[in-house]
Amino acid sequence: MKRSLISLCCLLVTYLLFSQDNSKEYLDLIEKGRSLIRAKDYKNAAITFSSAISLASDKDPIFAHHRAAFSWALANYPDSAFYHLNFIANLKDLSFKDVDDIITDDDYTSILNDMRWQDVKDKMFLTAYETFLSAQKKAGGKIITHNPSDLAFARALGNNNVSAFSHLNDEAYRFLGKRMFDKADKLFKVSINNFPPNYTLYQNMMDYYMATVDKGRAYVYFSRAEVVKYKQPAIISDTSLKIDSALKAEYRVFSKKIGYEVLPPEYLVTTVANAILKNGKADTAYGLFKMNMKNYPNSYSLYKEIGNFYVKKGEKEKANEYFSKSFILQYKLPDSFFKSSYNLKEYFNSRDEYLLKNRGDKIFQSEGFFNNLGNHFLSNKMFDKAEVLFKMSMEKHPQSLNVYTNMIAFYKATDNKEKIEELNKEVQAIKTIYQQRGITGTDILPDTTYNIQVANPACQSNCPTILIQDNGRWSNGRHKSFANLIANDGARIILNQNILTKQSLEQANVVVIVGNRMNNNEIQNINDWVRQGGSLLAITHHDELHFDEFLKSLGVQTNEINVTVDPIYGIERDGVSANPAYIVFAEKDKLLGDHIIIGGRNNAEKIRQVKTFGGGRSIIGPPGSSILLPLSKSAVDYMTIDPNQDISSRVAVETKGLRSYGIAFTLGKGKIVVLSSALILTATLFPPGWGKMGMNNPGSDNKQFALNIMRWLTSYLK
Repeated sequence: MKRSLISLCCLLVTYLLFSQDNSKEYLDLIEKGRSLIRAKDYKNAAITFSSAISLASDKDPIFAHHRAAFSWALANYPDSAFYHLNFIANLKDLSFKDVDDIITDDDYTSILNDMRWQDVKDKMFLTAYETFLSAQKKAGGKIITHNPSDLAFARALGNNNVSAFSHLNDEAYRFLGKRMFDKADKLFKVSINNFPPNYTLYQNMMDYYMATVDKGRAYVYFSRAEVVKYKQPAIISDTSLKIDSALKAEYRVFSKKIGYEVLPPEYLVTTVANAILKNGKADTAYGLFKMNMKNYPNSYSLYKEIGNFYVKKGEKEKANEYFSKSFILQYKLPDSFFKSSYNLKEYFNSRDEYLLKNRGDKIFQSEGFFNNLGNHFLSNKMFDKAEVLFKMSMEKHPQSLNVYTNMIAFYKATDNKEKIEELNKEVQAIKTIYQQRGITGTDILPDTTYNIQVANPACQSNCPTILIQDNGRWSNGRHKSFANLIANDGARIILNQNILTKQSLEQANVVVIVGNRMNNNEIQNINDWVRQGGSLLAITHHDELHFDEFLKSLGVQTNEINVTVDPIYGIERDGVSANPAYIVFAEKDKLLGDHIIIGGRNNAEKIRQVKTFGGGRSIIGPPGSSILLPLSKSAVDYMTIDPNQDISSRVAVETKGLRSYGIAFTLGKGKIVVLSSALILTATLFPPGWGKMGMNNPGSDNKQFALNIMRWLTSYLK
């Protein structure tokens, strides 16, 4: 049940991205079905999900049929369950990943002994096998030497048989041996994209990156394979296996292979330690935590995990010791910060005086800083210190509901009913304001007060048409300011919510796309249109791996990057610690390129500083590209090693100063600009206490940068 509900949430997000047709009625039915499942009214849940099927997106029919099938199974209506399962089994484009999600779902327990279960599994395996063969052929490989009706091989693949996986990648290894890397890459990726997380397939991809001398990504794929391996229950429960020694040995061998030492990732060791802890082997788990402490002595997240370890052991005092150390590392606090004798007010006063003297202003800590530390003091019944922090949080972030929630918790702990009643009234007043504005208080909002006027518009008549592919962010969302700015520069704006056809592209001089999902026809249409003289602004963002195929079609490499940071050139958002994801590209640091977009038409239009605001990912352009925002050698790419794309599982891959955050180039007769972060060209108000991010951020030239980009794409800037 738990797995199904989690899966439902994930697929719901996918559905929202893909479909707009009948969306409200469909989503209402899905939500109703979910509520009925929670209430264990399985029959009515099944009826509700079945009703939703006719409204489901054509691109994801599995979504509703799977829901209906497991609901009928839970309601003990096997015939109805198998009707939907058989429908899924005949679906074109069914992948082995889809099949794995279904056959491992514990909500089908009641029908596992039904003779029809094996039949429908086999049918799904065969359909998924045909999907795989089709994808392999499309990627440029031979059809592997098995007939699509070969049930035995389809079963082997569906059941994760190692020898079957090795065989299906024989063609990829043949290309690898001939140093035909592009074809090998495509075929290896076809396998990875069509099957559940698999040790053998990740090892194969590791071999690919070893052959291409990309040792950083080889390390990522080796670690992905290790995560899959060590998440197996049989490994965790094997009392004869000394897991810490095994991990050390495996990474020692891999280190020799790549020629320098690499350590088992913190995430991998922590995940294994927590799994072992659930099996009651506390000593073994602690041994793994100690190994992590030796390898990653400055990781605040690790100290937090060890604190949780001691909580589970019932050793609260020891847990607090590690939680305190975690906060000291995270916020760069004095070692004595959590001692009862430490004077918090004096610390913050001296800090503010220092900032005022050296920066000319006070920079407030985030509300998370105050609330996290305040709750830590509160849990230790250090009420006077908790009160100081919660009150400071309210003073600095008066419009945030979180600070009131924490203050109310404090007054509950100190039994101050009068204050609780007073704060509840204030909370209600803030909620009323948010309701009137149609926001939740945690929304990212457009800055409607930001000046988007243009003193000297580039165009006065016969102006170019800019088609913006609207994914909901443009008409009234966070990118509205950019669209209005370009309109004020003379352009005619079209917001397009439909797929990009040849006809729709013919209306435009420039197309703007920010991380949209596109089908193969759209990708081809855009490529053809650019080559014939169209101009394109394409913007990716963190974790938007679905955008990679489109960028690759333009000759732009992302190499599976989730996010890029720079620990040296990050903005000091809170005045104490830099946020490495908020990279500043400044002329003084030689982090701006040599291109007319940077130089402008005159000195007034020259770009001297572009600020970015978290979550971009680095790119490499095709030969001949001009780099607009070059990354420094200190910049680091992060890739996840957990198949579930867990943020905490990211590991670093060096950029070596070879990647960038923004590029400009020509393709055929057309022009292209690609940026790595979507917030650069917005004027955004983040939730209370976070401030302005985008063109409206003080000290940035982001507004002029936006104008220069669009003027170059429309040929007003030459």
